[in-house]
Amino acid sequence: MNNMISKITRKYIFDLLMYGINNTTFFEEKIIYNFLGRSNYVDFLNQIYNLSELASNDKRYPNAEVDIYIHTVVNDDWKPNWIFYDERFNLQNCEDKTFLKFLTTIFHPTIRDENGNWRKYLEIIQSYLHSDGYELYVAEYISKKEVYKWRMLSEIEIRRGEFVPFSLRIASYNLPQPRISINKRKAIIDLMHRIEENLYLSTETGLNYYESSCCHVVQLIKKYYIPKAYNENGEYIVTEDLNQLILRTSPKCVFDIIELYFKSKDIHFANEINSIISDIGYKLIDGKITYFELPIKIEIPNEENLKDIILEAERCFNKQDIYSKQRALEKIW
Repeated sequence: MNNMISKITRKYIFDLLMYGINNTTFFEEKIIYNFLGRSNYVDFLNQIYNLSELASNDKRYPNAEVDIYIHTVVNDDWKPNWIFYDERFNLQNCEDKTFLKFLTTIFHPTIRDENGNWRKYLEIIQSYLHSDGYELYVAEYISKKEVYKWRMLSEIEIRRGEFVPFSLRIASYNLPQPRISINKRKAIIDLMHRIEENLYLSTETGLNYYESSCCHVVQLIKKYYIPKAYNENGEYIVTEDLNQLILRTSPKCVFDIIELYFKSKDIHFANEINSIISDIGYKLIDGKITYFELPIKIEIPNEENLKDIILEAERCFNKQDIYSKQRALEKIW
């Protein structure tokens, strides 16, 4: 994979980790967060590298693990922020995947300090990464704590510099066309209405108002395209009826609705949506519908059933009907 994260972006991130955030309050105090969190350099770096296999910069010690432990834990005699200039880790020029692993380790729940300003640091680092085509996302939870991984952004997301729903985001990708059955669509509708709530919103002019989450998601869709669905006569017409949009529009547009509805929900909504759609090869992961390949299920018949299948296949092959022969082959394979 070619490096997309520029040296400029890396420098901004290093400066943030080394010097903190300039606070704009009256007192102009910096916001500081120790990226090691609750760990030390050895424990932190062993999440990314095998330190025991890396060379020591001190001839007295057998490997990097002992070297770093002696100089940062026992004696603490290295210059601050040495890690950003150590050639063994080469964070200035390493592959993107290594650099991104470094960043996700900072925000891992076994490392980060929950009482520190890690969320503010995450927000700023995200803004830097977006410019180069990446984002960190919540891949799972451990004891209700977010675990972050990284993913690439689509070209349209990079160009717009903002969230773009599924149908527009994957337009240039050759993904399998999702198929959502009527029963699944009805289950999605039931879920959205079951957890529907009134949202307190503001217009661009500062006017405050209430709007249900089901109505609000339709308004969000209108920012990207005119919502349409098929009516009972088979005509593709403009509509703001959420039920009709989910029941009678493209699966891609249904995925758009799910993503935009997620914006005001939480992990429980994602879990329930995934229980509905995950068997069609897609999942909602941190606000984005993501494709994954379903495992191929191979059912191996037992010995008794296999004999019956072979006998039936033989009978079919004795016939001249080509379709009977095809069905026989399908049963065997």
